[in-house]
Formats: sequence, C-alpha cells, structure tokens
Amino acid sequence: MEKALYTAIKNQVIAEIPEIQFIAMWNNQVEDMQEGNGYSTGLPALFIEFPATAQCDVVGNNVRVFDPLPLVFHLVDNRLDNMDGTMEENFEVFTLKQKVKAKFQLFKTNGSGVFNCTSESADNDHNNIYHFLQEFTTTWTDCHDNLPVGGTEDEGPH
Repeated sequence: MEKALYTAIKNQVIAEIPEIQFIAMWNNQVEDMQEGNGYSTGLPALFIEFPATAQCDVVGNNVRVFDPLPLVFHLVDNRLDNMDGTMEENFEVFTLKQKVKAKFQLFKTNGSGVFNCTSESADNDHNNIYHFLQEFTTTWTDCHDNLPVGGTEDEGPH
C-alpha cells in the first residue's frame, strides 16, 4: 500500500508544488533537526506520515480496503527573515501550506478515494522551525495480493 500511494503523492508534489525542496516519509525528522541528529534536508520539506496501524476489510479474493486511511502531511520550513525588516514572521509558510492543501484536497490516484483535509495544526514547540501538520483522510484498495476469481489457479499435472 504505502509505496504506490507514497509515490503518487510525491509525484503530485514534484509536479504541482515546486517550492518543496525535499519529500520523504515521516520518521520524526523535526526532532532530529532540533537535536542536530539525522541528515540535512532542503527546506521547505514535506514529510508523509502513514498510520502505524491501519484497519482494513477483505472484500473478496484477498482484496483489502482501508477505509478510512488517515495520512498526515508534515510541512517543515525554517525561513526566519522575510527580507522586509521583520524576523521570525514567516508568512510564506502560510501560503505554502494553503498550496499543499489546495493541491491535495480532492486529489485521487489509482487505488485511492479522494483526499479530504480533515484537520490542520501548528507544532510550535521547535526553535527556528515552522512545522505544520495537515491530516487528510482517504481510502485505499489494495489489490496487490488478490487471488484469481474462483480461487488459486491450477498449474495442471506435472
């Protein structure tokens, strides 16, 4: 599930939001940045968080449906100077978070339902870093391990 959906999201960001310098799966990178651990990324960055546990139903022939499937987009930036004499007033990040929401609200890819932004929040607990979270809810139909109609195919006599 994650690879195909993640790839579709990443391709949408690359095509529609060129301001994003770095895209990756979420792995608590903001904490690592604060602690000076991990690796350096271009900013602004967008990290995609998949749920640690996702409930699914098997609808037949081993096709699984995740409904709902929540995803969290972590938008991270560190612009401190707006080049207009103000410090620590990054209004560009608000424009960027609106653009992310606009490009993913009602987004749909193969296997997914439409994306719906269900919440936004700011994580204000980090020095010199803007961290916005946008939660989208969608559905995902996983046909990767589906079985042929009528069961497993018989290879015939050996």
